[in-house]
Amino acid sequence: MQAQFDVFQSKKNNRWYWTLIAPNGEPILKTAQADGFDKPNNAKDECIDTAKAVITQKAGKQTIERFDSAGGKPMFRVVSTDGDKLGVSEEYETPGGRAKGIDAVLEHAPQAEIVIAHEPR
Repeated sequence: MQAQFDVFQSKKNNRWYWTLIAPNGEPILKTAQADGFDKPNNAKDECIDTAKAVITQKAGKQTIERFDSAGGKPMFRVVSTDGDKLGVSEEYETPGGRAKGIDAVLEHAPQAEIVIAHEPR
């Protein structure tokens, strides 16, 4: 399996979200808006544009912000050059786990395909 951005509409609020799925099937990044960092993607095209921005980022370490969750767990987010928060990771148990997650995004996002779900979930 190739890495992919799984783009879908929420049944709960009709907003659009994406999840970057690694080739092993594990989610490694999700829409930053899902965690309330920025405005939600109300339109499908807007959501797809955000996923494309992650794909086309010059994904060097400078576009990655490391931080700790409110519960003190290591996390990271991908940030555009103009400061927009594009994607956010899961919570990791250790900083080493977070580092592996960052490496996975940097490796897989540039060649990931965008797959759009036809049914809300």
